[in-house]
Order: sequence, then C-alpha cells, then structure tokens
Amino acid sequence: MKTLLILGGDSASIWLGSRLSAEGGLAWKLGRFLTSRRWLKRNTIINSDKIICWEHTNFSDIILNSLNEKMLRNRVKYWSISLPSLDVNLVIMFDFENTGG
Repeated sequence: MKTLLILGGDSASIWLGSRLSAEGGLAWKLGRFLTSRRWLKRNTIINSDKIICWEHTNFSDIILNSLNEKMLRNRVKYWSISLPSLDVNLVIMFDFENTGG
C-alpha cells in the first residue's frame, strides 16, 4: 500500500490518498493462486498459505469501511475492470479527508 498524507494549510484538514490491493476479492484470490502461490509450491518447501495469512491480516473492504466511519470519502476508484466491486478488481485507489470535525 502506498500512502500520501497531506496536512491542510489550516492544520485542521488532513487528506489521505492511497491505493491497495483488493485483497479478499475473487480476482485477487485467483491471481494469487495462479501466480505466487503456484511458484512457491513448485520451487520451495515454504507453506505459502501460512505466509499469506500472516502477511495479509486485513481485507480491503474492512480497511475501506473503517476509513468510511472515521473520514469523509472524496473518491474511490477501482482498477482493472473499473466496476465498483472488490471481487472483479485488483487495485482500489482512494482519497479521504478529515476536516477535524
């Protein structure tokens, strides 16, 4: 996840813009299954399922719902299909703002 945090000129406004993988969605799971999981199974003795569970503790819908509760959503965009669904997209880009209220 890459994040940009900008404090407003009056320091009461905070803007958060970021993008994250659509973890938990069908497209993300399928991509993980067909790429990195398959490679790890063929080339190592590492249990890739354990690593994925340890590395990815929050799904993107949980993160977005948490931000929606605490901040004002300015924009949410989806990449690969552009439909507003976590299941068919790979990346979610968003802008949130907290006006200090």
